[in-house]
Amino acid sequence: MFAGSFACWVALPYMPGWSPANFNIGILYLLAVSSAVVIGILMAGWSSGSKWALFGAMRSAAQIVSYEVRSASRCWACS
Repeated sequence: MFAGSFACWVALPYMPGWSPANFNIGILYLLAVSSAVVIGILMAGWSSGSKWALFGAMRSAAQIVSYEVRSASRCWACS
């Protein structure tokens, strides 16, 4: 989960005209990398061996996905 959230910082410009990586699809990259965190949450719930932890991980993943769909639609509407 740390690598997924840390990879989002690559697409953000820090100074005018300078960014660690020049992407033509910066918003799409941010959405794709931030949604990869969901896989880590599901794997953590599944690896515990308890069905209740897996149910909790699925609930958390569903909440994150529903939030990301809404924020992605707002990003595309503004651009």
